[in-house]
Amino acid sequence: MNNVGRTSADNTYHEWQTDILADANGSNAAIEGADASDTTFAAPSRCGNYTQISTKTLNVSGTSGAVDAAGMKTIEAYLIAKHGKELKRDMETILLSNQAAVAGDASTARKLAGFPTWIKTTAQTPAGNGIVVGTVTGPAYSGGASTVSGAPTTAWTLTSGSAAFTETNLKDAIRNMYQKGGEPKMMLVSPVNKTRVSGFAGLSQTRVNTDVKNGQATIVGSADVYLNFGVAA
Repeated sequence: MNNVGRTSADNTYHEWQTDILADANGSNAAIEGADASDTTFAAPSRCGNYTQISTKTLNVSGTSGAVDAAGMKTIEAYLIAKHGKELKRDMETILLSNQAAVAGDASTARKLAGFPTWIKTTAQTPAGNGIVVGTVTGPAYSGGASTVSGAPTTAWTLTSGSAAFTETNLKDAIRNMYQKGGEPKMMLVSPVNKTRVSGFAGLSQTRVNTDVKNGQATIVGSADVYLNFGVAA
C-alpha cells in the first residue's frame, strides 16, 4: 500500500481519464506542404472507482483505562496501535483483491474495485505474452461492457489455461508491456511468488563483497530489484 501513488478524493465516487498510445507506425512520412488532418482521434476513457470505508472498533472499560497495565502505557494506546496495523493489512488486502466495485446503498456497504478487476484483455497466449497463460474474461464496466468507462462491476476471471510463474513469462510480460507503450516500474508478488522470483537464473551471477573481519557474512537469498534489458522488437 505504501508503494502506490496517492491522491485526494472529493466525492465517494472518484473519476479520472485514461488514454492509450497508437501503435507505432514505421511508415509515418508526409509530403512537404501537405495539409494537416487527424482522422484517428478518440476521446480518453473516463474511469472511476468508489471509496470504501474500513473500520476497527475498540472497547476499553473505565476500570481498564484507569489501572496500570503490565508492559504497556495504557490499554487504549495499545489497542489503537494494534488495530491500526490490522486496519492497514485489511486495506492492502482489499486493494489487491479481485473485488468488483459496489455503489452501495442504505443496506449495502460501498466497495472499491481492487487492482485485479481492472485487467481487461491482457493475457498470455500459450506462446507467451504475459504472466497468465490462458483466456481472460475482462470485467464489465458501469459505463459500458465493451469500453473502459466507469468502474468495474464484475471481477476478473481466467476462463481457461494456467501456467507457473517463470522468469521467461516475466520477461515476455515486460516486453509485451513495453511494445504497448507501457513503462513498468514495480512488480507486486505474493509470498509464494517472492521465493520464485528470488530463484530466477538471472540471479546466479550475483556477487556480494563481505568483510568478515567486521562480522559474520550475510547470505543474500532474495531479490528486491529486477533489471531487465532484453527488450527487443
